[in-house]
Amino acid sequence: MKLCAAHPCFSSRSLRKGESVPLSGSDCSFSLFTSIDSVPETYWELAQRSGDYFLQRDYLQLLEDSPPGNLRFSYLLFFHRGKPVGIAYGQLLEFRAEEHIRQQDADASRLRQLVAARVQLKVLICGNMLLTGQHGFYFEPEHAALAHAPLREALRKTADLWRSRGVTVNSILVKDLDEEQANLIENWNASEYHSLKFQPNMVLPIRPHWHSMDDYLEDLSSKYRVRYRRARKKLQRVQCLELNEEQIRTYEPELYPLYRKVAESSGFCVGYLAPDYFSELKAAAPRDFRLWAYFQSGELIGFCTAIRNGDELEAHFLGFGEEQQPYQLYLNMLYHLIEVAIQERVGQLVFSRTAMEIKSSVGAVAVPTTVFLLHHTSSLLNHLIPCLVGLLEPKDAWQPRHPFRTPEALGID
Repeated sequence: MKLCAAHPCFSSRSLRKGESVPLSGSDCSFSLFTSIDSVPETYWELAQRSGDYFLQRDYLQLLEDSPPGNLRFSYLLFFHRGKPVGIAYGQLLEFRAEEHIRQQDADASRLRQLVAARVQLKVLICGNMLLTGQHGFYFEPEHAALAHAPLREALRKTADLWRSRGVTVNSILVKDLDEEQANLIENWNASEYHSLKFQPNMVLPIRPHWHSMDDYLEDLSSKYRVRYRRARKKLQRVQCLELNEEQIRTYEPELYPLYRKVAESSGFCVGYLAPDYFSELKAAAPRDFRLWAYFQSGELIGFCTAIRNGDELEAHFLGFGEEQQPYQLYLNMLYHLIEVAIQERVGQLVFSRTAMEIKSSVGAVAVPTTVFLLHHTSSLLNHLIPCLVGLLEPKDAWQPRHPFRTPEALGID
């Protein structure tokens, strides 16, 4: 029997698209939209004030036009006494553990395989499953407390709307909260919700005195400077070119298979990008989205991408094949992104999760921003969630590295 049978609704009342819905115990209400074309301009004005590129219309339009993994979308607009004060973005994902969680070795636990074959859920996600970090909601600073009960109630009623349309929703998930946000909604972590930690987000703070790659290298210990020079030397026969929109469209038939190779080998994948994702993202964000391609003897062997998001540079998707190994292409991509982050004078470079040890070796630190809060409509499965997550989570044991010289060696008190 699949663990995906229909369960009772969170409340008995169904909602209509765009209807103003009062939230209990407050002067707040929200309106719900399931198509980006129906979202009012006030939503996008708030998204603009959030400073988060991944909440902007151009990016979300791209996802809705070509949804990875057949995602469906929800846009919530919050009001306080009739004034728009916040937004939330949701994705509805059909999660089949057997498909989304890769068996990374032939000796994978038999129990893990059996459980994965039976876990099948429809999950309403507040956030973006394609990204690492909290890209699911924004409230004006004076209304930050609306991330308490009002957001929780609105997500329940959003699940009601999908059910009223015949779409099963088993669980609600709010993803990748940082420590401050997790504390803000800690009252969710009661009998019906679970606070769960997954792999950390790897982030490299860009030090104010780094004005060039030489400054970064100066802060490395001698061992890691040697490692850097050895890796860069292996790249001497490889040409790195930044591609414009037209060039991305030209090379997309080669870029996409390289992306798929990496995505298919990852421990967790919720769906694949559309084949024209990179060219369409470049068209939508010509300045903020950048793609670098690596060529060896005229052959495309890999690429990496990044998005400028406010004071952050976020490493985005990449791709490469087995032929990258002699060139230490992945490590060199990390170094390249560090150089770009220094040039752009951002506050930090966000490497996201996975491959934690190699990212740690270039200076990234683990940030525990991966607090998940889940609710399941089956009380039995709700109690089993922590065990199921622990069993199904990709295992990636790693040792944090410390590539920088000590403060004493740098002459810092």
